[in-house]
Amino acid sequence: MKVFDLGRLATDPELRQTNNGTEVAEFTFVVDDGYGENKHSSFFRIVAFGKNATNVDKFLQKGQQVFLEGEMKQEDWQDKDGNKRSSYKVYLSTFKFVSGQRSSGGGQQQQQQQSFNQQPQQRTQQAQPDGDEIPF
Repeated sequence: MKVFDLGRLATDPELRQTNNGTEVAEFTFVVDDGYGENKHSSFFRIVAFGKNATNVDKFLQKGQQVFLEGEMKQEDWQDKDGNKRSSYKVYLSTFKFVSGQRSSGGGQQQQQQQSFNQQPQQRTQQAQPDGDEIPF
């Protein structure tokens, strides 16, 4: 299931490497819904691989607000007592900064963040008819 969400990091990212050297970053992401007495918070575990993992570890921190896109998958397992368990994880595709930055890095970091999140855009040019041409 594709997920697009705006929320905050509930934990700092944790970076590790797999046995084959691939970097993996994980963090908990919180999304608030509603207001006042009707406010509800949902927590999701986010997983990033490779360059995404490196960038998550480098640029994100607890409390920072981001918009993320990813694929939510259910994982089933048995605990040590043999009980069936289930949880959901979001495998990160992209993220965009909404507010807040790490204090170190200054302007250079801000420039890196912006370039990291900008996707190349392909523009198609359509022929515009002259005043005398009929477009159909």
